[in-house]
Amino acid sequence: MELIASSFDAKKVSLTKSFMGNKDIIKVGKQKFKLPSDIDKSKITFEQNEMTGGRMFLIILLAITVIGLILAIPLYFMGKKKRVTMSFKTKTGETFTVLATNNSESKIIQKYSGIGVFD
Repeated sequence: MELIASSFDAKKVSLTKSFMGNKDIIKVGKQKFKLPSDIDKSKITFEQNEMTGGRMFLIILLAITVIGLILAIPLYFMGKKKRVTMSFKTKTGETFTVLATNNSESKIIQKYSGIGVFD
């Protein structure tokens, strides 16, 4: 996960789970925010599905045969990467934008995409 922009002095961002209560916590700089209780507004600003050209070529080659088709279908779904850029505004007024680069982070972040309405 990468920090794209923030309204306060922060350099890093990380996404973790709390020990008690199994809540998602996003740590921006030295501040921690519980999702969704500390977030006032959020929205997805960019979403992209990616697949490398080499992997796509391999899937096409495998799809030519019947046995290869059986291997190509799971390879297609497992090979997709999702990149999501999301903006947050906290209840205390700070704003920050993060980029989730792997599928697990994207899935967690997208759960909180409909909180409030950005101006």
